[in-house]
Amino acid sequence: LALEAHPKLIADDHELRRDGPSYTADTLRELRAKVNETLCLIMGNDAFADFTSWYRWKDILGLAHIVVTTRPGAQLPRRGAAAELLKERRVSDPQDLMLDSSGGILRCAVQPIDISATAIRADIAAGGDVAAALPEPVWRYILSRGLYLAAPSERKLSKVDDGN
Repeated sequence: LALEAHPKLIADDHELRRDGPSYTADTLRELRAKVNETLCLIMGNDAFADFTSWYRWKDILGLAHIVVTTRPGAQLPRRGAAAELLKERRVSDPQDLMLDSSGGILRCAVQPIDISATAIRADIAAGGDVAAALPEPVWRYILSRGLYLAAPSERKLSKVDDGN
């Protein structure tokens, strides 16, 4: 639902269907076997700082490009393995990612939004209106199913509460 307005993006549920631990390298390997497209793994700079500690991280670089986005309060590492990796594999133009099937690292500045899923759920439970923070189809889905609402005795009456 969140990607409804973005037909070129696909939500994938491989990891939800997998028994046992789920590793990004395994998911990318499965995707690579299904599609003949350039794959990009998008992560915040906070996650990238620990990327070289991920399970089979070198395999990930052989299966996809990495797009590192800005995250509020997090900085890219200046020293260490992740900093060296960025120095070695950084590309400056998104079009450069199309030159190879994997292995590039692109930094991508995004407009940070100071909101979290935890805060959204808490606001809904308190009877708040979070429609502006979510894609409209997602908000409709949450409302129609009464998701994240506190127990009826604990929640405030609001437009999400039908009074029943």
